[in-house]
Amino acid sequence: MSLALTSSATARRPSFDRLLMFWGPVIVLAVLVFRNDARMAYAQSANGAAVEAADLAENAGTGTRERQLLFLALGATGGMLLWRDQRTNRRPIYWPIMLLLGLLFAYGCCSVVWSDSPFLTFKRMIVLGCLALGAIGIGKVWSTRDFCLALIGWTLLFVLISVAAELANGVFLRGGDYRFSGVFHPNKQVFFCAFLFLCSSCMYQSERKRIYLAIAIFALLAVILTKSRTGTAACLLAGAWLWWSYLPRNWIVNLAVAGSILFSIGLIGLGASGEEVSLLSAARMGREDELSDPTKLTGRLPIWTETLSAFINQPLLGFGYGAFWSPERIRYFESQNGWAFSHAHSIYIESAVNWGLLGVFIMLMIVVATVRRAKYLLRTHERMAGRWMIALLILAAIAGLAESAFVADGFEAIVLCASIGLVACHGPVPPARGMR
Repeated sequence: MSLALTSSATARRPSFDRLLMFWGPVIVLAVLVFRNDARMAYAQSANGAAVEAADLAENAGTGTRERQLLFLALGATGGMLLWRDQRTNRRPIYWPIMLLLGLLFAYGCCSVVWSDSPFLTFKRMIVLGCLALGAIGIGKVWSTRDFCLALIGWTLLFVLISVAAELANGVFLRGGDYRFSGVFHPNKQVFFCAFLFLCSSCMYQSERKRIYLAIAIFALLAVILTKSRTGTAACLLAGAWLWWSYLPRNWIVNLAVAGSILFSIGLIGLGASGEEVSLLSAARMGREDELSDPTKLTGRLPIWTETLSAFINQPLLGFGYGAFWSPERIRYFESQNGWAFSHAHSIYIESAVNWGLLGVFIMLMIVVATVRRAKYLLRTHERMAGRWMIALLILAAIAGLAESAFVADGFEAIVLCASIGLVACHGPVPPARGMR
């Protein structure tokens, strides 16, 4: 009788661990993203980018009680994952990445001393700590396959809900200025679709199941429909590297030839029709609003000018993490430019004003260490993690020219931190140079 009970308890334990270690973080993060970023107003307009934003100055430095609780839940989930994993499974850790992450967080905490708004920096460091703890916990505990399946599940759910919301409101694929947004801003939706495309591609390359290839094609079409130029270009280049590193060279040559032939046929067809097509109109991607003019960088030039002119005054240490976008500074920039913005629309400029040149140098060291680790994993059984990490860094580096998503407290930053934890805590650790 006791043997039967013991075997029954043992059989139930894996399912309980799965519920606690996998489905718990999946649910917490899905709820966090929807409550933090989703708005039905985006799905009620054919161009979600035209929806008026909330009062940014009033909301700066404040957060709803629900948002605070969700970030605390994410941090607690990450702490629980790390504690439980430490008791049951001691994975080798690539310490250079972890030590640099710890150094960056300690530097951010120290920025309270010289911050323009110490209390604002203190609050945002708590949010950053919860985000990093949750993300690193996920990256360390989950396998690469679990991480990719969860990311596909999250992003596919977001995209399908967005399509359903637009269909319900009768705006899906409607109008010449249509941009796919669903319940998120198009410039955020493009990253969900890009994650879905890149992660499905990685899963297809690893398991050769056609369902992943079909999801990747669907996601790529959704990326293009967002008409987010920077995000689309970044996704295409990251995808090009991902498939270049996977396909045999003769396949790449054949695809390049076929693409050139199709492009030539398209140009001949346009010439025969007598229609004029300019590079400027092609760069607009079908967008007709005034800010879509690519020569004006979609209104980002005034943001960069104002932000960099302020950064020159405190270049070494910056203004303290999260303290630059205070309510007073947001209102001032709005009075100068006629519209409000609460981030620099560039991860490079945003990082500079938040962390200063010293903090940016630490971040650069983290990127270098992560790339080295990912390149090493490409030669091991964890090659899928290496491919995914490099593709994600390409996406973030290119999209970061005109977007701040990967250094904000959102889903994109969580995915990036979790991916860094994934490559730092999976696969063999290379021996020291003197022991080879």
